[in-house]
Amino acid sequence: MKNSYILTFVSNDRPGIVAFVAKVLYERGFNIKDSSSTRLSEIFSMNLLVEHEEDFDAKTIQSWFSQLPPVVHKISGVKASVEAGEEHFMVSVYGADKPGIVFTIADVLAQEGINIVDLQTRISGVYVMVLEISLPMDYPDAWIQKVKDAAKSIKTDISVRKLEIFEL
Repeated sequence: MKNSYILTFVSNDRPGIVAFVAKVLYERGFNIKDSSSTRLSEIFSMNLLVEHEEDFDAKTIQSWFSQLPPVVHKISGVKASVEAGEEHFMVSVYGADKPGIVFTIADVLAQEGINIVDLQTRISGVYVMVLEISLPMDYPDAWIQKVKDAAKSIKTDISVRKLEIFEL
């Protein structure tokens, strides 16, 4: 059985962070199963789901990264990232930057029992929020109008489109 870990790295942004982390993991025989990274202002943040045949404690894993020790969580019961019987949608919200945009949209989705799989926000002239969401196949479409009404209530534009997931 493989051992799974979530590694979280946070650092001032600079070139080479991803290469450094990937090299350390590769040299020790880890497989990177899933990842997410971004720059938040001048701070780089990266989360990795990694696997290894051997069992390591958090202090051992942290010691391999010298000046960039990660937060380490050992986890169990990891399943495939895309479940059979799920549909995925991309929800994009645009408007003037103001408090409450993330809450308003996320709250409607939570009330509908819809899972947010990924969330990105940026300000590039206007506030942009992009969410990937998953819901059961054949879920009633009423949620789309509810999320559009919520966006209208906070004076933002919204688009919803179904994603096609392809196996490689």
